[in-house]
Formats: sequence, C-alpha cells, structure tokens
Amino acid sequence: MMSYTAIIFVLATLVTYLDAGKLPSKNFGKFKEDSSLVMAHVLFRHGQRTPDVSTIYPKDPYRNETYYPYGLGALTNEGKFTQYRIGEALRERYNDFLGVYTLNKVHTLTSPFKRTKISALLVLAALFPPVGIERWNHRLNWQPVDYDYNPRSEDLIFLHGINCQRYIDLSNDQLSMAIDEGSFGNYQDIAEYLSYYSGWNASDPEKAFNIYSALLTEEEWGFELPEWTGAVYPEPLHTIAVQYLAETVKTDMLKKLSGGFILRRIVEETTAKLEDLPTMTDRRINLYSGHDFTIIALLSALGVYKPHHPPYGAYIILEVHKIGNRHGIKVFYQDYSTKTPHQLHLPNCPDICPFEKFVNLYSKYFPTEDMCNSKL
Repeated sequence: MMSYTAIIFVLATLVTYLDAGKLPSKNFGKFKEDSSLVMAHVLFRHGQRTPDVSTIYPKDPYRNETYYPYGLGALTNEGKFTQYRIGEALRERYNDFLGVYTLNKVHTLTSPFKRTKISALLVLAALFPPVGIERWNHRLNWQPVDYDYNPRSEDLIFLHGINCQRYIDLSNDQLSMAIDEGSFGNYQDIAEYLSYYSGWNASDPEKAFNIYSALLTEEEWGFELPEWTGAVYPEPLHTIAVQYLAETVKTDMLKKLSGGFILRRIVEETTAKLEDLPTMTDRRINLYSGHDFTIIALLSALGVYKPHHPPYGAYIILEVHKIGNRHGIKVFYQDYSTKTPHQLHLPNCPDICPFEKFVNLYSKYFPTEDMCNSKL
C-alpha cells in the first residue's frame, strides 16, 4: 500500500500535468516518427517600436520626447504582441517536433539591441511555455529561456552595416550610382526639400530612409506629423525607403557582405547537426532576432528578394528535411500577405533543395571576416 506521502506526491504530479493541459506520457515531447523535419532556422524582425535615436532629425518637433515608459527604440505593447504571436505560430507549426523545452533543444541569437533581445524573449515565452514539472510558478505561465548576442562592435551577422567597412564603402558607391542613374527618381529635388525641413543633409538616401522611419513610428505613436511632411510622406518616402534597401544588397559582393554572414552560419549549424556533433544532437530549432535589413540581406543572398519593406514581425524559415537518405532545405517567408508562411522557390533548385546542392549554389556568398577590410 502506498504511503500517505507517496499518494500526495502522485496527486500533486497529476494536478501539475492537468494544470498544464497535458497528461503524462512517455511519448510527450517527441516528434512523430514519420516526420521528415530535422531542424528549423527562423530569422524574425522585431515588432512595432518607438522612434530610434538614429532617426530623430534636428528639426523634429518631438525630438525631446521620452516615450515613457518604453524609451527610444523600444518595443511598444503592440510590438510585444507581434513577437509573442510569432512564438505562438511557431509552437503551432512545430508542436510535435519541439515538445517540451530542454537546454540544448533551441539556440537563440539576437542583435545587441534591446528591442531585438526583448523580441527574442517574447518569441521564446510563447514557443516554450512550461509544461508539467517545468511549471515552477502556477501563477505565471512562463519559464526563462536563454539567448546569446555578440558585442555591438563585433557583430557582423546583424550589424554588417556598422562593422563591415568594405560593405559600407561598396553600398555608398552603389547608392551614388543609383542616384545618378535615376533609380530614386528626381532625388535631388526631394533631397533639397528634406534637407530644408529636417535640418539634415539628405543628399544620402539613408537620411531619407531614416526620416521615413521617424515619421512612421511617430505616426504609429499617435503624434500629428508636421504640415511639411504631407508632400513627401508616405509617398515618395516609402518608395525611396524600399529602393534604398534594394540598392544596399544589389550586387553579389553586397549580398556576400550582408546576408552571407547569417547564411554561412545557418549552413555551418546544419552541417554540425547532420554530422551529429555532441553540441547539436538535441538541437531542433535556431532562432535569430534581427531587423528589417537582416530580413532583406538573407532574402537577397538566397536570390528570392522582391523589393519591399519587411513588416514588423516578418520572419523567414529554413527547414531541414530528411527524405529517404538525403537531406534538403525548404524556405518559407511570413510577410503577412497570407495567413501562414508561404514557400519561396529557390532559383535553380526544386521545392526541397538537396542540401549538397544548396551549399554548392550559395557557398559563393559565404564571406570571411577579413573581407570587411576596406583595403581588399
């Protein structure tokens, strides 16, 4: 006969599982035996935010706003919901595959910005809610999940536009050529208009992009925009912003020095998984928390970028599948033009691109860190 203490323990364990919505099962947490999915990589953009310090122009009437209690460049409550819903969507998509959280099952890398770190935490909160004995606090349906980031001065995966001097030089050259070729329309007149009213020298389209970002986030916050902005916002500033992003990844070298860093990492992590290295044996999913330009960079390196400004919470999925004895890659993109992520068809590769062919096609975009030396 069970002791009173043992009975209490069993009842407490059962209540724990019922409270989590799951009954104990020896199969819980394991993906289906016939599943072809081996691993998933997910890159997402942060959610809605307040204006960033880099976008506040000298004559901005709201330049002294504190955006209390969030602060500058921080997720708003709407932005937090956007990121949490990404985690929910990924949990729904990969529930059987992921199972319960364990330390080695997920790795998360974020850019060193607060909004991307918090975005990662929100995605993880929805992706890995505590189950069963993981419920450490029955008043809080959350458990802490770790993430990593590189120092701001060393980050090339997310901050190539800051830390890769060769990329900076080449993108500036590309932008100057695009202006001369008329890719930005009659940009000189627009630049003069923006310069006069913003207080910035807007001869560089990056300044137009930053002004567009400032006006967009101030409008989202609920501020009334200055009267002069009516002549340029949302158009032609939106079109200029999209063209600016497209020009920064226009050439093969720009693709290599932007999206190439994250693409190389994805291939390295996948290779380690397929070789069953000890650190990767239990890995199911890699998460990358970045920015609009990170989304653009990866799409461009993959050869599937169509000029647009990725919405808040946009995300790319690279799934690794095993079909028979071969592994392949499927790519999906959620830009919210459809209810669920839609598959992207890689150039010169079938819907499930054999991994060896994937590596052969895209290895030309794998950079080395010394390529960022502007003298090369």
